Amino acid sequence: MFKILFIITVAIVSLIINFLFNNNGTVTFSWLDYEIQANISLFFFTTLLLLFLTYLFSKLVSAIHNNKDIRTIKSYKKHISCLTDGFIYLMAGDLEQSLKTQKQAKKYNKTSPLSELLLAQILYKEKNYKEALKLLKKIKSPYINEKLITAKLSLQNAVTNNDSKQIKESSKQILAINPKHKDSILALYKMHKQEQNWTKAEEILDQGIKLKAFSKKTDKKEISSIYANLAEDYFKKREYTNSLKYAKLAYNLDPQNITNTTLFSKLNIEQGYEGKALRVIRKIWTTHPTQELAKLYMQVYKNKKNKVRIAKQLYKLNRGHPESNLFIATMYFNNTNLLKARQCIKNTLSYDTQNKQAYKLLIEIEKTENPESMIIGTLEERLKKLK
Repeated sequence: MFKILFIITVAIVSLIINFLFNNNGTVTFSWLDYEIQANISLFFFTTLLLLFLTYLFSKLVSAIHNNKDIRTIKSYKKHISCLTDGFIYLMAGDLEQSLKTQKQAKKYNKTSPLSELLLAQILYKEKNYKEALKLLKKIKSPYINEKLITAKLSLQNAVTNNDSKQIKESSKQILAINPKHKDSILALYKMHKQEQNWTKAEEILDQGIKLKAFSKKTDKKEISSIYANLAEDYFKKREYTNSLKYAKLAYNLDPQNITNTTLFSKLNIEQGYEGKALRVIRKIWTTHPTQELAKLYMQVYKNKKNKVRIAKQLYKLNRGHPESNLFIATMYFNNTNLLKARQCIKNTLSYDTQNKQAYKLLIEIEKTENPESMIIGTLEERLKKLK
């Protein structure tokens, strides 16, 4: 059909050319005061040339648009965009949306191992460990370390199931490839701690710090928490020297952590370093006063007579804090100065209306002053409503 149309077109063009050669003339174009004159044959051939060039240009544009390599690049870009969104959704915990974008990514590139890797991660998050491992074994790519990823998933599965044997095996495989893998070191540490193998637990922790798997700047809370746990464990075992050693390490790493500060102060008092304990308590009291710290502070002065005067020294370091007011109120109550105790409790409740300890102390004050007071019942009802 195309050949017939082509022959007809050529025949028509030939007839027109023959006619123009035999009957040549002039074509005139007028516009405003302008006038253009052109030979009919020249005009006809110029028109044909323009049409031919237009046809070639359209063919060129079409060829570029339909080029396989260009389509592949566009498809690859969309594939990467979908994968990026998928991993972002995965990190945010939106598994449903992550799975949708994974399917879209696979449409754009069916052979890419990255979409399979994303699916494996989704399956892991859904705790479908078996399928996740199967999928990873199918992935064959020079950019993916199958052994490492399989070992990581196996470790996560073992930690979930508290499988000590598997934790050891998986961690060993991971650390052989990546000695700085934080999760493996933490898993081994927790396992040894659970088994109460303190020597091994310390070795693993020291290894992690030496290899810089932990950074004392970015992971200070995590490391200080481990040191604090070791300190408490040694304290239970009555190994006070080791306990104080790790409590000090925890405190030095994160001195604003109230748990570390309380533990360090407590152990210093136990070991007879009362002056050090008082300095630590006074320092943290300016920002994070607690009743436990207050008890430790007063424990140092248990044999002193004028305890209220001593308590005031600590109270003055942070007058506006509800815990500081609750502490001095307790000291006034113990000294039977109910008027001042009540005033300090009111100060506490003006800052913190949900403070249970403050309500309990206020009830004790009312019971001491007037056991039959109607206010006691009202206060007890308020206390019950507090979370």
